[in-house]
Amino acid sequence: MLTKQKFVCCSVRFIGFNDPVNDWQYRIAAMPLIPISGTRILMLTRFTHDQDIDFDVYDRIDPGEYLAYCREATLKRNPRYGQWTVFLLWDVFSPNGMTKIATVRRWIYIGTRGDKPHVGRGTDFWNWWVQANDGHPPTRADRMTPRIFTKRMARVEVTDSGPPKARKGEAPKPHNPYSIVKRVLSWETGR
Repeated sequence: MLTKQKFVCCSVRFIGFNDPVNDWQYRIAAMPLIPISGTRILMLTRFTHDQDIDFDVYDRIDPGEYLAYCREATLKRNPRYGQWTVFLLWDVFSPNGMTKIATVRRWIYIGTRGDKPHVGRGTDFWNWWVQANDGHPPTRADRMTPRIFTKRMARVEVTDSGPPKARKGEAPKPHNPYSIVKRVLSWETGR
């Protein structure tokens, strides 16, 4: 049964990009407050420049060969481009193999067939998966899941990320490089 809900509301001013007042803006946020006699309250929230902004930390270490542990392997779909990728998160260790010095990432593109991920024989994921499977390609009964990479040690080659590609006629964008796993040299532990 649908019921009418009352809303307490007040005037709101949205500041645009071309508005001279650009140091703050108001937004309406529906707050999960306990309704008082069936009334929902819409709160006005003010955002200022001095608020903390969260961001992901991307470590940068010297390029070279390292011992690394694959902590996470996740299949993700990029909604912007409709591409499927496997996201690998590696803990990189010092040369003595005892101290974690960085967390490094790797994205491996997977092809798409319709709305489902599809892996072709020429893709990077295929090559990485076969290498992790001791050089054996998948049989008909195998499922190519990213779990084959997780909870395993490997000797990896770490390099710096490349600059983002500029579109035709655009100036190159500034680039702050971070470390990525370029390739797995050998798998040190079994699956």
